[in-house]
Amino acid sequence: IPQMSPMNWTMLLFMFIFTFIIMMIVNYYIFQNPSFSLTNFKKSESKNLTWKW
Repeated sequence: IPQMSPMNWTMLLFMFIFTFIIMMIVNYYIFQNPSFSLTNFKKSESKNLTWKW
């Protein structure tokens, strides 16, 4: 079994943390916006920058 280099471990840890943060952000928006849907997200993306839920 080849050992992973420290660089690979660093990248693996970084990807895990990055994925976790993305999941937290996605869950935050889903729970904060019950009517949130991917279909109307793209066309209302610019409005959501200043929109208050």
